[in-house]
Amino acid sequence: MEVQKKTTPAVFNVKEFGAVGNGKTDDTAAFQAALDAARPHEGMVTVPAGQYCIRSVRVYEGTALCGEGLHGAKDGGSSLLYFGDGTDKGCLDISDAYGCVIHGLNLEGQHRGKSVCGIYLERKGTGKNVEDTSHIENCRVADFSGDGLHYNGMWCDSVRHCLFEDNGRFGIFVSGWDVFFFDNIFRRNRAAGLGCLDNAFNSVTAQNNRFTENGGPGMQFKGASMATFMSNTFENNAGPGVEIGDRGQVTNSFLMMGNTFLGNAREGKNEYSTQLYADFTHNFLINGNTFLPGADGFAPDYCITVKRLWSTQICNNTMSGAMKKAAFCDLGAKNGYVTVCDNVGTPVTALPLSFDE
Repeated sequence: MEVQKKTTPAVFNVKEFGAVGNGKTDDTAAFQAALDAARPHEGMVTVPAGQYCIRSVRVYEGTALCGEGLHGAKDGGSSLLYFGDGTDKGCLDISDAYGCVIHGLNLEGQHRGKSVCGIYLERKGTGKNVEDTSHIENCRVADFSGDGLHYNGMWCDSVRHCLFEDNGRFGIFVSGWDVFFFDNIFRRNRAAGLGCLDNAFNSVTAQNNRFTENGGPGMQFKGASMATFMSNTFENNAGPGVEIGDRGQVTNSFLMMGNTFLGNAREGKNEYSTQLYADFTHNFLINGNTFLPGADGFAPDYCITVKRLWSTQICNNTMSGAMKKAAFCDLGAKNGYVTVCDNVGTPVTALPLSFDE
C-alpha cells in the first residue's frame, strides 16, 4: 500500500524578512523578499498586525498574502500604507498571478498620486489560456487616487466580504469575464462603486452587496452579457443606483431581481434623475425589486428610465414614494416584445398613504 506523505504548507512571515510595521519604516523590500521566497513553493506570506509602509509589490501565481485585519477595520489588524511617489499602477500588483489570494488586509492609499490603484490586475499575456482565479477576501481598500481594485482583462475571479471606500475613481473597475462579487460594501467612491465603461462585462454575478453614497451611480456599465444582480442595496448615490449605458454593444441576457433602491440620483438631472437607468438592452428582466425614498425623504423624479428595449420584462416591482413625478421615464425607441406590468407605486407627493382600518 502506498502511503502518501503529509505536506506542510510553505509559510513566510514578512517580519522574518525584516518588516517592521511601525508606520514609518519602508517595508517594501521585506514584503517583496517574502513574496519572492514564497513564489517557487506557491506558499503563503503572513502579515502580522501592524502598519507597514510600502510602495508597489508584486504578488505571484499560486501565492497568498494574508493579514490579520477585520472587515472594515481602520485601526488594528494588518495595514498596508501606500507611500510611493504616485507613479505606480497599484500598491499590490497581481497581474498574471493565477490563483493568488489576498486576505485580511487593510490597504490605505493616502490619496497619493493621480491614478494609483489599491490592487491592480492586468492580463499581460504569458501564453497561458487559463482562468486567473484570484480571490480578494475580507479586505478594506480605501483612499487610493485611482480605483480600489482594477481588473483589466480578468477571467474567473471573486471578491468577497470587502469594503471599498473613498477611492478617487471606482471602488472596483472591471474589464473581463466570469467574476463574482458577494457581500461587499462600496461607499463614497468618487465615481461609481462598481463600473465597466470601455470593455467586457460578461458572466457577472453580484449578490448581497451594498452601494452607498458614491459620487456617481452605485453601479455603472456599458454593454454586458449574462449578468445577474440579486439582493443588492443601492442607497443615496449621486447618480442612479444602477446605470446601464450604450457603447455600441447591446446589454444582453440580464437579470435584476430582489434588489433595493433607496434615494438614489441625488445629483441626477432630467432622465438621469432616476433610481435605475437602462439603455440598449436585450433579454432583460427587472423583477421583484423594491424602490424607496431615502431615509431623509429624498426621491428622484423617476424610478426607472428606459430607452431602446428589446425582449424585456419590467414586472412586480414596488415603488411607493420612490419618485416625485412618475414611475417611468420612457425615452422611446422600443424595438419590441416589451412587457411592463404589475408595478405598484405612488409618487412621493401623494404620500402619506391612508389605509382603511
